[in-house]
Parts: sequence; C-alpha cells; structure tokens
Amino acid sequence: MNKKPFGLGTITILQDFVSKTVGFLPVHLQHNLGKYLALKKAHYLTALSGIEGDYLDFGVFSGSSLAHSIRAYNSISAVDNRKYITQFYGFDSFKGFDESEKKYSDHPFFKNENFVWSYEKVNKRISKLAKKYSVESHIVEGFFKDTLINKNFSIDKASIVLLDVDLYMATKEALNFLTPYVQSGMIILVDEYGVPFQSKNSPKSALLEWEKENNFNLSYTASYGMGGAVFIVNDIY
Repeated sequence: MNKKPFGLGTITILQDFVSKTVGFLPVHLQHNLGKYLALKKAHYLTALSGIEGDYLDFGVFSGSSLAHSIRAYNSISAVDNRKYITQFYGFDSFKGFDESEKKYSDHPFFKNENFVWSYEKVNKRISKLAKKYSVESHIVEGFFKDTLINKNFSIDKASIVLLDVDLYMATKEALNFLTPYVQSGMIILVDEYGVPFQSKNSPKSALLEWEKENNFNLSYTASYGMGGAVFIVNDIY
C-alpha cells in the first residue's frame, strides 16, 4: 500500500489547531523565543569552536536578552573548555533614540516613546544575575555618540554581538565601535535586519556598509523571530 506523502498534513483539524496556536501567541513572544534560541546556539557554537571573547549587547532595553545570554552561557558550561571567562556588556541610552536618528526614523513603530526604560532596574537585574553565575557584567548608560568613544573598556575581542538598536545611525555607531574587536568566528545577531523600511536607512544598510568599508566577509547563517538575522565573521587576516 502506498503511503500518502503528506501524512498528518492532510488532517485539516490538526492544521487548524496548529494555525490557531501560532496565531494566539503574541508576536513579541514569538520573536523573543526565536531570539533566545538563536542566542543559545551562538553561545554553544562559539564554545564548541573555542572562540574566546566578550558578549556585547547594543540596545539592552529591559535587559531580557542580556539576562538570557548570561543564562545561556552558563547552560553550555559542560562543553565549554575555554579558559577565558566571558564578560557581558550592555549598551543603551534607556531614553529612546538620539536626536540624530530623527532624519533616519521613517518607520511608524520605532519611535522614542516605545523604547524608554529604567537604567537602575536593568542594572540591578543584570548585576544580580551576573553575581549568581560568577560572571562580570557592565551596563553602559548613554547615547552611543557619547559612550562608545570611551576606549577604556576591558574588551580584547568579541565572541557574540547582539545589535538590537532598531535604526540606521545607532547600528552604524555600534558597528564602528565593534571594528577593532572583530575576530574570525565571531557571531553577529541583527534584530531588525529583515524589517521592511521605507528608505535604505535601516540596520541592514548599516551592516552592509560596515562590511564593505572594512573588507569583512560575513556569512548569513540563519533567521530568527520577526526579522532577526544571524551572521558569522569569516577569516580575518
């Protein structure tokens, strides 16, 4: 007897159940679930490959992704033979977008009022978690044009970078700061890479410009959530 190629796919009541379940989940939860899985994979893969360096989170907001990253780092300790203990850095103004972003902000969702959070609450949350897992954390408050000019951070190389700053200029400022810390095998996650913008002034544009300006070679490896993308840095000489 020939088996039907689509199996359970032909049972419409099951398909309706799956569809309704997905439709019921809030979009932001679906996105964050995808991002959390991508971050855990990034920590696992860098550990497996012996890529040493720090975790840099640009666009901390409430601190949920940074907190998850600390947990993910701890969860893969059984396969992590690196001697270097990763430091966790978070950068955010906690006041929304800088004035310089206004000319780039043509997207109806990415507005100041949606991205204001308490630095004190985030710092307390992350410090407590970092202490629990015996890692070092640094929350840097301020607009990137003011904070990223500081070269006194104790960063040698970066192993994983999350770019979740929504707009072109902040993404470009973060990438320019990142340049001296880039290494082969480093993983970059760009949270709004696939979000449609009405102009070319998007996080995607910033990443492509930065790659070309510095003769880097990035490999697109995966997507996550509602527009996130994952890249691996190829050989750096």
